[in-house]
Amino acid sequence: MKGSKSFRRERAARIRGLLRQLRCTESGYSQRRIRDELRDDCDFYITDWHHIFGPSPDGFTVAEFDWLVDHGHIRIIDD
Repeated sequence: MKGSKSFRRERAARIRGLLRQLRCTESGYSQRRIRDELRDDCDFYITDWHHIFGPSPDGFTVAEFDWLVDHGHIRIIDD
């Protein structure tokens, strides 16, 4: 695992927002920039979770992120 498994509430909200943007953005440079931001700014690597969801042609979703939180794979911490 490359990324973090716990995030402050603000960071989790940022990840959710970026994941929403990623789904609405045409492939190419814009998606790459968003994935870079997820990794570099948020320490969140979508590939860390392929062992649970597998790589999807539809991409990683907010619902999958929330599933990870609900099932204890990702922890949201208060400030």
